[in-house]
Amino acid sequence: MKKKYLVLALAAALMTTSCDLDTKPVGYLDTDSALQNPTNFQAARQTLYSYLKSSIGGSFYNAPDIQSDCFNAVAGFSNTYGDMYRWDFTSNTSDFQTIYGNFQALIKQANFIIDGYKKADPENNPSLFPDGDNVSATAGLKITRSALGDAYFMRAYAIFGLIQYFSPAYTEENANTPDLGASYNLNFNMSFDASTYPGRKTLAESYQQVYDDLDKAGEYVTTAGSARSEYVTVDAIHALRARVALNQKNYTLAAKEADIVINNTTAGYSLCSSTTQLENEWWMDGYGFNGGSYSGTNETIFRLVTSSTSDLPSQTGYNYLPKTTGATPDYIPTKDVLALYSADDMRLPVFFTSVDVTTTTGSTGRVKCLNKYNKAGVIYQYMTSQDEYAEFAHEPKVFRLPEMYLISAEAYALQETPNMTRASKRLNDLRKKRIANLRTSTYTNPEDLMAELRKERLREFIGDGMRLFDLKRWGLGVKRGVPQQRDLCSTPGSNTTDLDIPAGNFRMTWPIPKSETEVNKQVKQNTGY
Repeated sequence: MKKKYLVLALAAALMTTSCDLDTKPVGYLDTDSALQNPTNFQAARQTLYSYLKSSIGGSFYNAPDIQSDCFNAVAGFSNTYGDMYRWDFTSNTSDFQTIYGNFQALIKQANFIIDGYKKADPENNPSLFPDGDNVSATAGLKITRSALGDAYFMRAYAIFGLIQYFSPAYTEENANTPDLGASYNLNFNMSFDASTYPGRKTLAESYQQVYDDLDKAGEYVTTAGSARSEYVTVDAIHALRARVALNQKNYTLAAKEADIVINNTTAGYSLCSSTTQLENEWWMDGYGFNGGSYSGTNETIFRLVTSSTSDLPSQTGYNYLPKTTGATPDYIPTKDVLALYSADDMRLPVFFTSVDVTTTTGSTGRVKCLNKYNKAGVIYQYMTSQDEYAEFAHEPKVFRLPEMYLISAEAYALQETPNMTRASKRLNDLRKKRIANLRTSTYTNPEDLMAELRKERLREFIGDGMRLFDLKRWGLGVKRGVPQQRDLCSTPGSNTTDLDIPAGNFRMTWPIPKSETEVNKQVKQNTGY
């Protein structure tokens, strides 16, 4: 089969999985040629970041949250994510192919750089820096090492993404069960022989590979953590390791890694502590433009920059807000979600806005809609001349400081010997920044703290695509909340507004896309599909 080049603008969105082993993630050059100089490595690195940007927001956030207990579909909605909302999805659901394929594309591009580095051997090959490349040997080596470190980090990110979305929750009992982990290559495989495609590892093997890649990333990433970094930093590595460890229920490691980020006093991180700061963080992506002045926020650890229409992220807020006056949103938060926020919670007026809704059935009402990813953010207003496709699009925030506080709190509470003093402090420290006049609580047992922490994670991460994974990690099912106004909802009933799914339901774990299992016979499908 003739090899093809990827069109970068479509690669992450359209790339399927094993069948694309016939397709080149080229890093802007023919893969029959080795990465030969720092310019090649830098170009391949930028492609890597583009693939990461396509693996955050959009379906990655919306599908898990809409499947969960947070939202109700509005009558006459577009049916986007409708099968996720109704829990009647199958392995043919297109969102699964998009998400699975994008993670595999990210792994493949990372492998391209890792293999290219090994072939070039820049540390022992001065010819990597030819005349005319406009970099010295020292600068050239720094460029190539940065590309390698980022590649290891992003391969770890992608493998963990496959585990989160397509594997069951980790337990000591299932850790070594065959075919429950992720399927991935660790080299840039250009083979067209389907018999060589990788099967699924165990969960233990998959998690270990993530840790191994993060260890390798730590050897080559030297950029110190700094607020709103545009590139992978040492703190981003710690943040990913903390997230991974929490999901693996390695609570000692999760607390340790999260605390390293929290305690970094030189990075400039700070939690938002006012409505204005939260508006800047979310609506203005931390830039905080206000009448031409800068009043930015520093809650984000690692973000992905967008500066033009050719590099737009997903329109994450598109399904939660009306596109035009008089239109209806697809999904509105449940009454139960809104009840979690007190009147003093600064997130309430930032994350939600009131909208008049008239449905196709003639029902009318004024409801709260999710406004976290609002229509006219900084990308739309300042970076793309108000391009239509920049509406509802915001710079992806790969890691934020609040997650580290909540990981730390949960991990201290669930350690074999709980440290309730530290767990309480972490939870209170975040809540004091979010809720005015908060009366802090000292929790003496893990059950009480976890009950509040579960609510806090939903308050903080609504719309961020974490809810399904939280419920799965906690061993809970999905009981959808009471609607704000039942007659505004699409076909109220047992599989929509009144959904009540037990924790053991097989659809708590997504299926491997049918397009993958048809091509890669080594990959075993998840139970039930």
